[in-house]
Amino acid sequence: MSAALTVRRAATHRRRVVVVAVIVAVVLAAAVAISVGDYPITPDRLWATLTGSGTRIEQYVVFQVRAPRAAMALVAGAALGAAGALLQSFLSNPLASPDLLGISGGSGLAAVSAILLLGTTGPLVAVFAFVGGSAVAVVLMLAGRSLRDGGFRLILAGIGVSFLTSALINLMMVRAKIEQAQVALLWLTGSLAST
Repeated sequence: MSAALTVRRAATHRRRVVVVAVIVAVVLAAAVAISVGDYPITPDRLWATLTGSGTRIEQYVVFQVRAPRAAMALVAGAALGAAGALLQSFLSNPLASPDLLGISGGSGLAAVSAILLLGTTGPLVAVFAFVGGSAVAVVLMLAGRSLRDGGFRLILAGIGVSFLTSALINLMMVRAKIEQAQVALLWLTGSLAST
């Protein structure tokens, strides 16, 4: 009984250390993201600005430009991490991820198609991307109905779908007008500029 209790305590201690280390790393990364840029802000000026005694330009740069982008980057990163963790736990396979399974590729293909073929812009592109990713997920679930093999058949089908969607996206981008291709490429790579 004491061995099991020792193992449990060690696991709890390890979990606490990891959580504290991740929180410290996130805070440091956010501080660096807010400090670095065309208008650099030293750590002491950043602290002064966060506590309310910064200059007007420092307050603008921190609160209107950089802090919202840093917050959105944290939210997007957490969402991507959660998506990967959910897929890995659902499929009981550490290889499972939205990009490896082709779900991200399906979203990208639908978004690029909406931009290049239909001339769609704005939030409607995100709707197309969601539908495209969902369609790929449904196709993959039908292709890998038997998860007894650890989902390896699903992973292989996803890799094939990922390569297919990537090839179709590249084909459409090469054939598109340069202005439309730039818009599609910006959507594919993502940007925090308008946060």
